[in-house]
Amino acid sequence: MPRSYSGVLFSFLSVLFLSFAGCMGGLGSAGVQNKGSATVTVGASSGSIEAGQTITLEAYVVPVLATGTVTFYNGSTALGTATIDSSGSFSSGIAQLSTRFSSIGTQTITAQYSGNAFYSANTSAAIAISVSNVLVASSLSLQSSTTTPQYQTSVTLTATVSPSVATGTVTFYNNQTNIGSAAVSAGVATLTTSFAAGGTATVSAIYSGNSNYLTSTSNSITLNVSGPLATTTNLRSSTLSTAIGDSVPLTATLTPATATGTVTFYNGSTLIGSANVNAAVATLSTTFASAGKNVLKAILAGNASWEASTSNSFSLFVTGDTPDTVVLQVVPSLLVIGYPATLWVTVSPPRRQAR
Repeated sequence: MPRSYSGVLFSFLSVLFLSFAGCMGGLGSAGVQNKGSATVTVGASSGSIEAGQTITLEAYVVPVLATGTVTFYNGSTALGTATIDSSGSFSSGIAQLSTRFSSIGTQTITAQYSGNAFYSANTSAAIAISVSNVLVASSLSLQSSTTTPQYQTSVTLTATVSPSVATGTVTFYNNQTNIGSAAVSAGVATLTTSFAAGGTATVSAIYSGNSNYLTSTSNSITLNVSGPLATTTNLRSSTLSTAIGDSVPLTATLTPATATGTVTFYNGSTLIGSANVNAAVATLSTTFASAGKNVLKAILAGNASWEASTSNSFSLFVTGDTPDTVVLQVVPSLLVIGYPATLWVTVSPPRRQAR
């Protein structure tokens, strides 16, 4: 039905209803004694918005003759009042209010119908609208107290966050390794650290962000750390088991390949020998005097150029003599004085031949 006809029909129905109400009022000085019940339903143009963004709240009032106003609430706070428009519908009137939210989080919205001469006031059920923050971009700048530190001496890394009101945490990295974190205070986070060995270190930092600011990554700084360079030592043997008295070569391989120095070999805590590093390798041939499990390791001694390092440990099993089993046999089993007899002795396991 065209809106013009619906408006005419609404006016006609209103006049008819008011006329009927007037007749009822004539029956008594109090007019209409019992008001009807109106139903109010609240809705919104969106269920989630960002803070400061405009949203339209809508209240639908049934029946269409329930005219008047609707006040919208966020919790107990009134957001505004709108007049019900009933000209475009046979089923309900509608009131609309455009508003913004400055608070972050869930907003609880209700609509309260004011009532009129024929319908009582009523309040809708609540709906929830989620309001999120608009995250602002941040930037992070990293500085070091020196770019040529000495190994095992303190270096201060300073990360500056912009804008300076940003809060949160900055995590510092040496290449991909996390070396520590610090809270942001007045836009600055600092970390004091050191480096165990000489060489090149590439440090950077990452700002965590918070409910107002996005995360950001700093510039990288290359530090040339003076002092002994880091090494690793790997120990291996040509076999994992041997016999007492057999010679076993132990090989320690150094990284980097240019490492030099002396490697000392141990069986548990017992020193079993040393060897100089040649082309990143130190070799020691040794023997074992007793059977059992031996736990071996190698240690590169540190010097002015190279940092000391301890190898992996591995187990070498040494076999040797075991208790003998002796079995005696006599033939015949029944001996007679003066007659010959044969004795056999069996030894297990067989004796290992001497070399």
